[in-house]
Amino acid sequence: MSTLNASLPSLKFGPQVDVFPAVSTSLESNPFEYSIHSCPKQFHFELKLIFPSLTKSNLQNLFIIPTFQKTKNPLIAYSKENDIERDVLLESFYSWGRQFVSRLADLGYWADIVCPASGLPVFSSSGSTIYPEVECCKKLLRYQTYNIGACNIICHPSWDVYNYPASAFVSAPLSIITQVIDEMKANA
Repeated sequence: MSTLNASLPSLKFGPQVDVFPAVSTSLESNPFEYSIHSCPKQFHFELKLIFPSLTKSNLQNLFIIPTFQKTKNPLIAYSKENDIERDVLLESFYSWGRQFVSRLADLGYWADIVCPASGLPVFSSSGSTIYPEVECCKKLLRYQTYNIGACNIICHPSWDVYNYPASAFVSAPLSIITQVIDEMKANA
């Protein structure tokens, strides 16, 4: 079990203020939303376990970028159609993440994404625990969740359960992060 997942319910901190509020755009012609948040100090210990390559300096300047892709189907049930849609959305996020991480690395900044299916870092070595996407989005964004069997599902404020969440992490100035994302949108 993830240390972060186990520790989240006991975390007590006020509403997380968006450093950069939610932006709606598209990713491969699919509705895509992201927001940029400074990483709460309460997440630092666990994120170091997830991303062992994070230096102390990178961790202190870390931003979390939760992203959401709108789905055609509510991804609360297992079906062949939902599995196909999850795979397509995962590949779209990986494509976006490869560009994002690569551009930031070219500028000399640390960045990574987490596989929403496994909770493991995609571009750096994984540590001793996983990133619990739903629980972290619940704490970071204050979104409601539904418990479906043994799985929690995020309820997006506009798309309800028609969403596919995935997160990116970056240690760079906010101006660089927004510049890279804006360049990616312009070149899409």
